Amino acid sequence: MNLDPRPCLSVVVPCYNEEATIESLLAQVLQSPWVAEVIVVDDGSRDRSREILAGLDNPRVRVILHDRNQGKGAALRTGFAHATHDYVIVQDADLEYDPDRKSTRLNSSHLVISYAVFCLKKK
Repeated sequence: MNLDPRPCLSVVVPCYNEEATIESLLAQVLQSPWVAEVIVVDDGSRDRSREILAGLDNPRVRVILHDRNQGKGAALRTGFAHATHDYVIVQDADLEYDPDRKSTRLNSSHLVISYAVFCLKKK
């Protein structure tokens, strides 16, 4: 079995008024060789979050905008609907879960993640 890291994670980032942390968070998340894409769902931010997100230039980052604040659950559902890779994880934009403290390894044929709230295996 090949245990070399391969991009297989869709990271969903719900974002609401996170201008202070969103850029540094994305830089940290994108350092992982496991991350194939980051889906940031801005949930109607009223600060500079949208402006910061609009200035991003990384093909692995997709930004989806909600017209108005619908809550974290709605932002997560939107992100999950747009995820395209084998595994989906959540990383909060406020750094509640520190991306530097994640551990990712392969166990048998399954990706095991100690990272954020949960991991979903896409069918």
